[in-house]
Amino acid sequence: MRNRMNLSVQELADKASLPPTLISGLQSNNRHIGENNARRLGLALNLSGRELDVFVYDAINRCSEKLLEDCKKYPAEIINLAAKHLQAHGIDGEQVIRCVLKPKLQDGSEPDAMVFLNDGTTAFVELKISTR
Repeated sequence: MRNRMNLSVQELADKASLPPTLISGLQSNNRHIGENNARRLGLALNLSGRELDVFVYDAINRCSEKLLEDCKKYPAEIINLAAKHLQAHGIDGEQVIRCVLKPKLQDGSEPDAMVFLNDGTTAFVELKISTR
């Protein structure tokens, strides 16, 4: 769709107010997208009504399938652990707008993930794994 509209990755990213790395990552099947960002992308592609809804649904399903495939060897308890810890810190899944993995912060630190919330705040996720 981006090519049909003669948009570069950067132009589409600007139009959707999304990072160009997300657009290129989606095209190469290396990134996942949530409903809010899929809707922004669809609107930037001039979709509306039923066509927009189908686009969002399709994008979420494809990314969910990829995520499930990537994680299928892990027990659900491990995958749900992150959600439970976010909930324990008062962060509900519906508050999450997007998540950036391994962001490089201005202070030079690199948390495992930065979660953007709909109230304008962010949460940082640090995983610590040790084996015995």
